[in-house]
Amino acid sequence: NNYEATQMTIKLYKPLSKNGKYFLYSKVGNDGNTLLNKCGFPMNEFDTIQLNVTGCFNAIYEMENVTIEEDQNPVVEWSADTSSYPDYLFQEWQIFRKDPGQTQYQKVGTVFNQYKYDFKDNQIGFIKVDQDSYEYRVDMKLNDDMQGATNSIGSVLLERSNGMVPIIDPDTIPVDLIWNQYNGWAVDSYTVFLQEKIGGTWMGEWIHDHVASPQNPVLAPDTTYRMFLELAPGEYRVCIRTTDPVDTQYTAYSNCLPIIINTPPYPDTV
Repeated sequence: NNYEATQMTIKLYKPLSKNGKYFLYSKVGNDGNTLLNKCGFPMNEFDTIQLNVTGCFNAIYEMENVTIEEDQNPVVEWSADTSSYPDYLFQEWQIFRKDPGQTQYQKVGTVFNQYKYDFKDNQIGFIKVDQDSYEYRVDMKLNDDMQGATNSIGSVLLERSNGMVPIIDPDTIPVDLIWNQYNGWAVDSYTVFLQEKIGGTWMGEWIHDHVASPQNPVLAPDTTYRMFLELAPGEYRVCIRTTDPVDTQYTAYSNCLPIIINTPPYPDTV
């Protein structure tokens, strides 16, 4: 400062809300000068002071789950420790998705309620959930600053190994199911379940069980299941789900595969 001052008062347009080292330096402005003292003498360009900021908050939030809701849309769920940041500085949650084959995440939604920890991605509908797995992460905007993205979690994509859907009258033909490993938590098992549609409404879940099929739930890390079906004529669907063994409020559902039974199963012969 050319030894023209011994102290300086800095007025900020917003608080410095992150710990770190900040540098304030002089530059030549539009008038061709840097800062001028009362005698009209300019400061040297790039005169610098260092501001050391400590003791700021560290906002704590993390991804919890990505689930497919009713075979329609991905729903993203996360959690936050509201005591880790001043709530009056909160502005919004931003949700990002990475599509298959892409390397970058794109913003797909915003939640302005700081106490709402879920987001339904209506851009991905019932057709797309049967085609790919989608990765999501969340970031918080606080005091006009993005606080840093969470870890990412991908949805569970259930497929038939031969790619043939809907599944029509399989009877004695095995239906081989495959899916991707879920990365939302340390999975212990996956449950294969069925539902029947009656009067346009999907009925309750029941766990698939057949003497010729393997253990269900399927123990991780296995992500395959050979399913045999003996069902009365009707419309059904098969899906899988896994529940967080540590926090059971979170369950990740896959997409579902349609099953159409036109003829009753052949009776077993002796």
